[in-house]
Amino acid sequence: MIAIDTNVLVRFFAKDDRDAYSIAETLIAEGPVTISTTVFLEANWVLQSTYDFPKGEVLNAFASLLELPSVEALDGEVVDRAIGWSRAGLDFADALHLAQAARSDVFATFDVPLAKKARRLSNAPTVSHPRKPDR
Repeated sequence: MIAIDTNVLVRFFAKDDRDAYSIAETLIAEGPVTISTTVFLEANWVLQSTYDFPKGEVLNAFASLLELPSVEALDGEVVDRAIGWSRAGLDFADALHLAQAARSDVFATFDVPLAKKARRLSNAPTVSHPRKPDR
């Protein structure tokens, strides 16, 4: 099993360096490779902010990648859930944080728009907006 870094994943999707893309493609095709949730998080950010990939294109690319028999996400269920919730309107990073929080009783955030969107999702953990203590 080979764990791949963000730059390998970015080269695979961006195809901006022919040699690096070829190596990334071979690694992923021959596998098995594993990808951590933090690599998905960072790759999403790089692909959208640096390469101007539309959100939907990144999500589709991640979903297709997870279907490859040579690829295993370190926490695949969490990444898959985050992809779905991001398609439902959450930012991918927020969706990933929320999906990882599913193991907890409550997800506390000061991000009111995130809390409102999260409350409409199926199977999402309870989201609360913490209040300042009374003085």
